[in-house]
Amino acid sequence: KPNLAMTGEITLRGRVLAVGGLKDKLLAAKQYMIKEVIVSQENKEDIEEVLKEVDLKDLTIHYVHTMDEVLQLALVKSPFVSSSKSAKKKVAPKKSVTKKKK
Repeated sequence: KPNLAMTGEITLRGRVLAVGGLKDKLLAAKQYMIKEVIVSQENKEDIEEVLKEVDLKDLTIHYVHTMDEVLQLALVKSPFVSSSKSAKKKVAPKKSVTKKKK
């Protein structure tokens, strides 16, 4: 999606971890006209503190736990749903061809 930003760390197992410096990151997102930001659920209290100091009304903040949630928010098409065309498409098995010896 355009106008979407994310901050956080991702583990190899897909967990989204908290990060620091959110005030500056959110102010930068606002400055560059980002409309939505994805952050770790673990940062919710930090962001509530920032919201007491800074007006971020135009910014939608999504709190996530896993990378699956990030993908659902960030991508226009879901990577989890297979295309109906590719699901229905079947490939015929190849026939083996043997040549006769003369």
